[in-house]
Amino acid sequence: MYNSIIDFIENDTTKIKKILEKYLFAGNTLRFEEDLMHVMIEFGRKIYQECLKEIEENIRQSEFRKKNYYVEHKADRRTLLTTFGNLEIERAYYKPKNGGKSVYLLDKYVGLAPHDKVSLAVKNTIHELEVELEEEIPV
Repeated sequence: MYNSIIDFIENDTTKIKKILEKYLFAGNTLRFEEDLMHVMIEFGRKIYQECLKEIEENIRQSEFRKKNYYVEHKADRRTLLTTFGNLEIERAYYKPKNGGKSVYLLDKYVGLAPHDKVSLAVKNTIHELEVELEEEIPV
């Protein structure tokens, strides 16, 4: 997460300043909000992705993992649609040393179902929109 924050400070604050000068000072609040939102969403996506990467690394290096699991596949990829856009997740597939079913410990640790392609936050947003539409458009 630290790297994403440093990158934001070094690069994205300059982008925000340019957006401010180009749109807000010119009275174009619509474009200012849209462009600012894009910068902030990308920042959130980078933080989310970096956090997952750090958790995976902590799992891989942990004594618990070393004691109980072998690394079966080093870098399996998964894409997850989140409110920040698509995240490319790289995680290891672990085989228990005592036998049993292999598992993606990262997925288990953060609560991702095996084949989900959409985050719970996105599913919740979709559900809320469905409820709003049902209230506005009687069947």
